[in-house]
Amino acid sequence: MRFTTSCSFAWEEIPDVESVLSQREWLVGGKCTVADLSFIAWNKVAVEFLLEDYSEFHGLEKDFPALHKWHNALLARESVKKVYAVREELLKA
Repeated sequence: MRFTTSCSFAWEEIPDVESVLSQREWLVGGKCTVADLSFIAWNKVAVEFLLEDYSEFHGLEKDFPALHKWHNALLARESVKKVYAVREELLKA
């Protein structure tokens, strides 16, 4: 039940974010802020786990191109790369 609820929530909320990002590069203030950065972990979980088997999902790039571009821009940031590098090292330990 919880997985289904999570999928439904993700599927319902993502179009709202896509709508905003189709009109601007970042969520608020014309620059990357904590509002954008706070979505990184959620985006990864939603795409990699929650939506992967959802029958209406055809891939982030196809279904939500603005969100896809934004998410990749976030992941390309040097600070985010450093955090995920540390995370990977900690997971190996």
